[in-house]
Order: sequence, then structure tokens, then C-alpha cells
Amino acid sequence: MELTVDIGNSYTKFCIFDNEAIIFNLITKDVTERLLADITGRHPVTHAIISSVTDNKNQIGAFLQKKAIPVLTVSHTTAIPIVNRYGTPETLGMDRLSAAVGAYSMKPGETSLIIDIGTCITYDVIDSSNAFIGGNISPGYKMRLDAMHAFTDRLPDVPAGDRPASRIGHSTLEAMKAGAYHGIIYEAEGMIAYLTKEYGKINVFLTGGGAACFAHRIAHEMIDAPNLIHLGLHKILRYNLTLDNE
Repeated sequence: MELTVDIGNSYTKFCIFDNEAIIFNLITKDVTERLLADITGRHPVTHAIISSVTDNKNQIGAFLQKKAIPVLTVSHTTAIPIVNRYGTPETLGMDRLSAAVGAYSMKPGETSLIIDIGTCITYDVIDSSNAFIGGNISPGYKMRLDAMHAFTDRLPDVPAGDRPASRIGHSTLEAMKAGAYHGIIYEAEGMIAYLTKEYGKINVFLTGGGAACFAHRIAHEMIDAPNLIHLGLHKILRYNLTLDNE
């Protein structure tokens, strides 16, 4: 069994694979040694892989090494089964690259857009030659609301909460929520339209902790892929294990 760990800005996500099947899935804000001991105690993990946008990988990596579980920490130098054409690979978030590998594993040889909605929103593209060509980063829903409050004198502090009632706000609070929420939808639809014009038919993957809020709202057929990063991490781990055995 293999353990995949995705450490994001707000949450840490764990998956355990038995061959190609995910048999365990956990999303948490608090990672403790007790939690790690429980996960590895209940599942005979043979190898692990970690992707992180923070420094918390050190805690998890150290625990796994103490348990004699080989750990691969993904970096821009890690071997991957696709081509990375990003201009500054050392600055690329490994969650973005892992999601691209996940999209490749599901739709090889096809152009795909990955929309990952979390604290930030990332739009990443893998083309039909199985190359990661880059993408865009923009603020997430809560970040947009927080920024309007932080950088103005009179706009209120609005919790993200539920979806806005309509596309047109009839109060300042409603206008902020509608602007932030529907702005994301228009942004996503604009990106899809641009890529469709450039590449023809594309696959659109929707993932991330905020994806459920926008599912069925974006006017395009979407592939719901909540574990896309983990599918990519598992693919990267297996790819490197194969290289080690050659």
C-alpha cells in the first residue's frame, strides 16, 4: 500500500492506495503524531510520497522515516511521467504539477484544463503531447472578500458562507458576495472558452476544497476529480519506483 500526502495552505489530505484503488481518504487541519501513528498503524504502508506548499512536510516526513517507510518528497527535480515546460520549475507548486500528472493519467494524449479551487484558484493546462505548459493563479472566494475589506475604508468584512442569492447584488454585502462568487465563474468560463478556441476539444477537471461550491455552476461539462492531486502523486511515486528497479 502507498500513502500520498498533499499539504495545502489550509488543509492536509491523506490517501492510501491499494494497487490503483483509494481505500482511505482523510482531510484535516491538524496533523499530529498520534494521527500519523493511527493511519500507518491501520494500514501496512510500504512507500509514501509528499507534496507540500508549506514546511509541514518536515514533520510528516520525519515520522514516516522513523517508521522506516521510504518517502519521496516531490520537488522540481523529481522524475515525472510528463514533460514540464514551465519557465520557472523551481517556483511551481508541486500540487499543480501533481494534478497535471493526475489529469494525464486519466486522459493521456488529450488537452486538459485543471481548475483547482482552494485558498487560491489555479488553472493549469496539459496539452495533447502530455506536456504541462503552465497556467494561471487567482484569488479564491474568501480571499476576494477579505481583500475588498482589507484594502478599502468602507466595505464590510463579509464571511464567505453560502452562495449569493443572485448574480446582481441588491445591497453592499450582496454585491460583494455576487462579485466575488460570480467573478470566479466568469473567469473559469473565460479560460475554458480561450483554451477551446486555441486547442479545440478540451477536458476540464474540477478539484480542490472549494470545488463543490462551483460544481454545476460553470457552463461546461466538468470532470469531478476530488482526488486528482493524489492520483498524480501516486502515478509519480509508481513511476519513480519503476525507475529505481531498472
